[in-house]
Amino acid sequence: MMKFKNLLYILLIPSMLSLIIVPSVHSNPIVVGPSLKGFFYICVILPIIFTITIFIEFGIIYFFLRKNITRNSKLTKAVLSVNLLTFPITQMIAFSFMMLFSDLNNFYFITELIPITLEFLIYLKIFKNFYYFKYFRSPVSTKTTFFSIITANLMTFAFGITISLSQINTFI
Repeated sequence: MMKFKNLLYILLIPSMLSLIIVPSVHSNPIVVGPSLKGFFYICVILPIIFTITIFIEFGIIYFFLRKNITRNSKLTKAVLSVNLLTFPITQMIAFSFMMLFSDLNNFYFITELIPITLEFLIYLKIFKNFYYFKYFRSPVSTKTTFFSIITANLMTFAFGITISLSQINTFI
């Protein structure tokens, strides 16, 4: 467990720094350049989106695992930790596609593939450890993990698209 925790910290620090270095994007076609709007987006809007993402993903993962959980706080920490890692990665992927292709119209789902894959692999390990430490009543199947992660990410993706479309209408 200690090695996994150290690995999580090693991956978490650069991904959080990337939010400062890379211009702000979420997994949708919005890039905010360096301006007062960009500062507002990074300091206010992005944390709100991240918080809502945590609530959506926690709710969906909890729904899939609700009969198996003995400690909700451990699941909350796991969802928060995994999203602290994958949220900045999604930002970097979306920003890279914006720079390469000037829009994300054809790449919406590609921006989510790497975070979904990463989250799936991390949650498999976390859920295995949760069962080992008796935070779960029984082992969580790979199928359940896969469907909970896919559903959670598609719901947050749909939320992100809704926010982006409202931002486009606001800023135009």
